[in-house]
Amino acid sequence: MNPVFILGLSETAVLTAKCLSGYKIYGFDYNKSSIGFKSRLLKSYEIPDPNKNEDLFIKFLIDKAKICKEKPVIIPASDEFVFYLNNNRELLKNYMQFLLPEKQILNIFLNKESQFKKAEEFGFKLPKYKSINTLNDINEIQDFKYPILIKPENFLWKKYISDKSKIANNKKELIESLGYIFKKNLNILIQEIIEDEDYNNFEVNV
Repeated sequence: MNPVFILGLSETAVLTAKCLSGYKIYGFDYNKSSIGFKSRLLKSYEIPDPNKNEDLFIKFLIDKAKICKEKPVIIPASDEFVFYLNNNRELLKNYMQFLLPEKQILNIFLNKESQFKKAEEFGFKLPKYKSINTLNDINEIQDFKYPILIKPENFLWKKYISDKSKIANNKKELIESLGYIFKKNLNILIQEIIEDEDYNNFEVNV
């Protein structure tokens, strides 16, 4: 039976391990505070931080895979590990099994600005948005109405900010938030908020 490698030891990883009861499951994460390190459903390993040394992280995975009698099945449990798996798929497929959409498709959905542009290509109407890289770029959003939503472009945001997004109710709050964010070299999107009652909402579970 093929062993299972789960990348990232969040709640998602623990639930995945529970669903795969009966398999030999190994979990990997660089954040020792992740909940999966306390789980008895898998054997956990601390790994090199791919955000600091991607090559060392990939070598660690390959070395672990080589020990296995059969190719492990690898499951990324967060966007962060989807990114690194996607980025190194040609090398990793020689040592492990995984199922991912095409590389260029994943590249679109791992970046919010790319997501929005693709949605617009298909005719979806979106609230006004703008990619912001410096405080000077605020001058390009003078026509935006507050409150404004500050969103990450990619997974790196979660390393420094626990919230999935932030709201700025005025220009002063926007500048204060961006000041902190840009110190972390994070890329962000600014988007108008459409304030209204929630209605005609449909939930889709896949």
